[in-house]
Amino acid sequence: MKKIGVYPGTFDPMTNGHLNIIKRSLKIVDKLIIGVADNLNKTPLLSIQDRKEIIFNDISEIKLLNEKIEIHSVTGLLTDFAKKYKANCII
Repeated sequence: MKKIGVYPGTFDPMTNGHLNIIKRSLKIVDKLIIGVADNLNKTPLLSIQDRKEIIFNDISEIKLLNEKIEIHSVTGLLTDFAKKYKANCII
């Protein structure tokens, strides 16, 4: 069975810690879905689209961008998001 992991967060801003978790996650999953979410309790510095672009650029720069990583916006419940992408673990 293919291991699909979801790594949710606001990523506002993206940090080296986030990148480290992404790198380590790729060692244990076949596919990693990065879920960029809005937190209604926070006022984000950047829009979701801007955050997705920053993540894309950051993982491209460190040569992580490949067929194992997807970046999507999270809307609604995390459990519904995980089911939508057939994830079997949450990072």
